[in-house]
Amino acid sequence: MTPPPVSRRTLLAAALACPLPLLWARLARATPSQAQALIAGLRQGATLLSSSLIRLEAPELAENGNTVPFGITVDSPMTADDHLQRLHILSEVNPLPEIATIHVTPALGVAQVRTRIRLAATQTVLVVAVFSGQRVAVAGREVKVTIGGCGG
Repeated sequence: MTPPPVSRRTLLAAALACPLPLLWARLARATPSQAQALIAGLRQGATLLSSSLIRLEAPELAENGNTVPFGITVDSPMTADDHLQRLHILSEVNPLPEIATIHVTPALGVAQVRTRIRLAATQTVLVVAVFSGQRVAVAGREVKVTIGGCGG
């Protein structure tokens, strides 16, 4: 038994529908206001500490946004009573504003993380450090991306 013939109208509709998900994915971008809304949600009335507690290491110019080295060092005693609990890495331009959430315990000893992140375009990468005792610190670093990146 042979399958029924495909009409030109069906073929044309299928051809036009295929690129729509790709176009939507390309248009999906976080905005600085979405990143700020996430920060406000993470703060939820917590005491805001100085951004100088967070040291961010990233290249000023990334030749390829697909793999950008990124380091975070937080000045924290890392004792049972006073320690860093979480690091949130946020994007202002990537398709999704949340890049990563890293959970930390006092057993780590030093609040230091090294990773690679993917950046869609030139943007400020924001880090929110959540400490024990309802305290939060926020810092950011601009990274200029020349080519590549997610969605590009």
